[in-house]
Amino acid sequence: MKYKTIAGVIAMVVVVMGVMFTGCVEDLSPTQIAKKMQEKQDSIEDITMTIKGYSNSYNFGETTIIEIKQISKKPKMMRVEYIQPAEIAGQIMVSDGKTLWMYDPTENQVITMDIPETGQPSEMDHMAFIAEVLNNSEISFLGSEIIDGHSTYVIEMIPEETGEHVFHEKTIFWVDKVTWMPLRIEMYENESKLVNTMEFKNIEINTGVPDSVFEFKIPEGAEVMTREESREKEKVTIEEAQANSSFDILGPTYLPSGYEFDTVYTGDPKHNDSMIRLAYTNGEDSLALDEDIELGIGRKLLESSENVTINEQEGKLIEDGRALYWTIDEIGLILHSGSLSKDEMIRIAESVG
Repeated sequence: MKYKTIAGVIAMVVVVMGVMFTGCVEDLSPTQIAKKMQEKQDSIEDITMTIKGYSNSYNFGETTIIEIKQISKKPKMMRVEYIQPAEIAGQIMVSDGKTLWMYDPTENQVITMDIPETGQPSEMDHMAFIAEVLNNSEISFLGSEIIDGHSTYVIEMIPEETGEHVFHEKTIFWVDKVTWMPLRIEMYENESKLVNTMEFKNIEINTGVPDSVFEFKIPEGAEVMTREESREKEKVTIEEAQANSSFDILGPTYLPSGYEFDTVYTGDPKHNDSMIRLAYTNGEDSLALDEDIELGIGRKLLESSENVTINEQEGKLIEDGRALYWTIDEIGLILHSGSLSKDEMIRIAESVG
């Protein structure tokens, strides 16, 4: 699903671009280590590295791996080249600080979006993001470890309160004692369960990357559209999706006030016609219903969840209402929401049929 790929990559880049650190001091307290990390951010003008990210997906019950080569330069310039997974290898994302271009060479298609200059920190405002994590966390020292031959400090950050841009229950950094670059980051949610991991290699700092690296020229004959136009173009009706589905698509008869059907996503190459997603929105928040005839989307969720009852059958509530898993005959379903209550989630699920 293209929207998931883009959203997932942007979310990963947010953290990666924020952790540009240098320095070397021994025998520091965890608070001093974090302070050094924050102080040294401003000394980095450009950075090039390879990042490998592992995400434990709630959508399919399996780990998604994304590997990229990234070049970043202050204030907001960035170039990302995708290495894996195979279905997005060769794609490029470039930002000159004002405009973001996402290019898919297999379709010769360019998607653009404007980057806000002012207002609340955006998804691309990496400095604001990392500053909030550091300034709103209780920091602990977990020890020292060797990562790829490098001696590292291991520090844990737990948010003292929920900030607008703090997304994880806790984050663990493996920080190189010589370069002060993070070599590994782990992010935990749902009672300290690992959800995302990032590894950093081939790091080069302040090499004088020219601005021309972040200039994007539209390839000849390429289709160019905004992100909003791309989303509209990809929209599919339930009837269109049903024609290519190997099972009867189920939908809710009840939706919370203001929510309306948006589209159907069917593009995951790992599941072909065995999995679909129905998307709903109220203009600000989203709601999604995944359906999988192979039941794979729920298998790894059942170990850490709350038992609930849906139409007199067992269901599983994951992460305090973020996801609700149940089955109808041979179909496994997961309802996703970032804002709805447990009771609302169950009410929607009980209306599906």
